[in-house]
Order: sequence, then structure tokens, then C-alpha cells
Amino acid sequence: MIRRLVFAIALLLLSVPVYAYETSGKFGIGAGFSLIPFLPNANMKYWITNIIGVSPSFTIFTATYSDPYGSTTGNLYSLGLDTYIPIIRAERANFNIKVGGYYLTSNENLFNTKVTALNFGFGIEHFVNDNFSLYIGARSMYILTKPSTNDNSSTTIIGLTSQFLDFSITNYLK
Repeated sequence: MIRRLVFAIALLLLSVPVYAYETSGKFGIGAGFSLIPFLPNANMKYWITNIIGVSPSFTIFTATYSDPYGSTTGNLYSLGLDTYIPIIRAERANFNIKVGGYYLTSNENLFNTKVTALNFGFGIEHFVNDNFSLYIGARSMYILTKPSTNDNSSTTIIGLTSQFLDFSITNYLK
């Protein structure tokens, strides 16, 4: 069974057309969101070469923290950087592996931690035309937390979170 699967994947990879879409040097701006939970973000994407692209993002969202003494609502801020590596390229679409990291902090006393997350996923970026693309994929995040500066404890590993659905639109500039 495994041999057949490996053979089928090898045939698929060998059948990829050589006239793949040119992405080297393309720069775009856009918007995206993740589902579960819903997290909208503004992003940029720059393809350094045809085999690697980077996408910094910035997210602001409102969260509420509740405990037996009441609840607090405030803004959370997230800075992220994703790297896209196309493993299958076609005429107008790339199947990408996505690897990145995020840093999350709050302007309120919502949480007494700073959060760092490593991001792993995959997805398809389809180029509708030379200047516009749609990306849909899935990803998982491995979350680490750093206690506040008032606490001398070490970094705590929370673990792997649930899968996120990932969607973005990008308008590439000429």
C-alpha cells in the first residue's frame, strides 16, 4: 500500500508542467483570515525567487478574559512572518508548504504572558491573473508562552493547537 502511494506521488510530481507561473520578484499586498477562531489580518507577500516567498502580517483583535472575579476586555496584537515554499508548480497555481512564526502580546492585563507560535501548513495559491491571487490552505500552530517579566519561571510549552483554515487574497503590484 505504501509503495503504491509513493509511486503515485512520484508520478504526480513528474507530471508537473515545466511552464510554471513566474513569481520571482513579485510583491503584493492583501488581506486574509484564519478560521477557528476567526482572525482577520493585513499581509504583504514578496516572492524572493520562484522557490521561496515571505509574508509578514499584522493582526489586531479584541478578546475577553473571564475569571471568578470578573472579566476584562482588551486588544491583542500579533506580528507574524510566514515563508512559502512551492513544492508543486503549475501554469497558474502553486501548492505551497507554509512555515512561519508569530508573536502575540496585549495592551491590557488580559493575559500575563507573551505568546510565541510556530506555524506549519500547506495550501494552494491560484493566480487569477498576473496581479491577483487567492490562497486557501490549512495550518497548525505549536504554541510557546513566556511568563511576564514579574515572574521568574521558564518558558512553558502549551502544545499543538487545532488546525486552522487559512484564506487570503493578494493584489500583486506591477
